[in-house]
Amino acid sequence: MLSIISCPLPLRHNKRFLPFFPRMIEKSTTLSLFGKKIQYVQLGRIKHLSAKKLCELCPSPVILSPNIPPQTRQRLEKNGMNFFSCKQYPEFMQILCLNSAIELLTLSGIPFPCQVLGIVDPVFHHPELAEFALRHLPQVHLFTENLSAAEQFAHRMMQEYGAPVLFSSESHILLDCQLIFSPENQLVHHDIPCILPFPPDTVPEHTILFHSPVPILPPSLTGITGTDIPAAEFLSALYSLGRCSVLKKTSCRQICRQNSDSGQLLLTPYDAAGLLLERFREGVLG
Repeated sequence: MLSIISCPLPLRHNKRFLPFFPRMIEKSTTLSLFGKKIQYVQLGRIKHLSAKKLCELCPSPVILSPNIPPQTRQRLEKNGMNFFSCKQYPEFMQILCLNSAIELLTLSGIPFPCQVLGIVDPVFHHPELAEFALRHLPQVHLFTENLSAAEQFAHRMMQEYGAPVLFSSESHILLDCQLIFSPENQLVHHDIPCILPFPPDTVPEHTILFHSPVPILPPSLTGITGTDIPAAEFLSALYSLGRCSVLKKTSCRQICRQNSDSGQLLLTPYDAAGLLLERFREGVLG
């Protein structure tokens, strides 16, 4: 069972009650979503609750409100609570990233035959993502070291969809792409916009980088959890632990743009798509 601990208002420590969790439960209920049971707990302000009791009440893994401070989080960890992390279960963020890449190319106004997506998948762990991209875009170029698997995949795609797949272990395969998607969060140093599921450790010079798309919460799920619970964490848990395949259609509300010059900004898909069109026009005119 997945647990959610919501805390709508910022939680602060009271030194007098340091051994205890400084709020009591205001609401506790069991939800059923897509056949997956979820323990939802909202914390209130009235009394003091033992961290041990809260851990007993909430089975792991737990999505924890960002309003709960690090000291309390550490105390809950010491009492045996395990926290859910998108990076431990990246499947939803990968498909959301791919949906965002397709959306950006579609919104960009780049002529359809020129909407080429490059996928960086060194050991070809994600043929399902490449197939999904092929069903929505005219061209997909694979950069992978696993050429035998890529060849079999390309043969199958030609038989099933009549769609050619270009693949290579040389990075030049990406040069004709308008956007690069790297599901394993690996950057390729080309002057081509790239999209990643998570923030990278470093950003190469002159690279337009998009990452960490913010999902649109489906209408059926709005109002179920507190406004403090990140939608990405919530949907990642439902998708990865609950196998909610319907969430494969989730689209992006905002996306982070980060590069070495401008730092990090939150952009709408339309703004991000505009950058792709600018780069495309620069290439055509150049």
